[in-house]
Amino acid sequence: ADFSNDGARALQAPVMLMEVESATVDLSSIAAQYSFDYPISVDSSDDFNRITLGTLNFEASVEARAIPLNNQTAFRMVKFTNDSGEQMLPAPANLYVDDRLIAETFLNQIVPGAETEIGFGPIHGLRLTRTILNRNEGDRGIISRSNENTKTMRIDVENLTDKAWAITLLDRVPFTEQEDLSIDWSAAPRPTTTDHKDRRGVLHWELNLGAGETQSVKLDTKITWPDGMVLR
Repeated sequence: ADFSNDGARALQAPVMLMEVESATVDLSSIAAQYSFDYPISVDSSDDFNRITLGTLNFEASVEARAIPLNNQTAFRMVKFTNDSGEQMLPAPANLYVDDRLIAETFLNQIVPGAETEIGFGPIHGLRLTRTILNRNEGDRGIISRSNENTKTMRIDVENLTDKAWAITLLDRVPFTEQEDLSIDWSAAPRPTTTDHKDRRGVLHWELNLGAGETQSVKLDTKITWPDGMVLR
């Protein structure tokens, strides 16, 4: 498959034969059967032979996804829909960005009409830091209440690349299913969505960061519970 957006592409591992035009494929049975209308040499004296079994092209969207809780850089994520009408069988794959090999992976089966997302490695120039500025647990810290837990955190996203990036930033806040436990939080700037993709407590920001720019998000959380109870 070739992903034209942003020069990112994934190529299925080639088969050892001659470099010739692509074949026609029959997917009506449990195995893929490729047919060629011309003779192909498989002379064992050749060092390398390669044939192209087929090429599929898709319009793809590219996203810089930032999860500072787990990573120090953002990652390039490519999403596309298999609108070819063909079933893509499970296979090893080489991942390329701007004609440079960045990873070897394995792609699962992609049926016609399915939307697929593939990670194309870190974007080292998009740096992430997550700093706890203040924390109070129980009777420690400035606030001396035994039934209150507060935390102030700052997330910094720094663009050291020479281009602007649209960045999806994900982080989290606590949530509760107990009536006696109260959780309040605030964020500046406010997240684009909360409970992102129906995942409770997951916050999502859409940031646009120019080359050389840095953007920060401040996140405050406060957990309170009744006197005489213990938070575990």
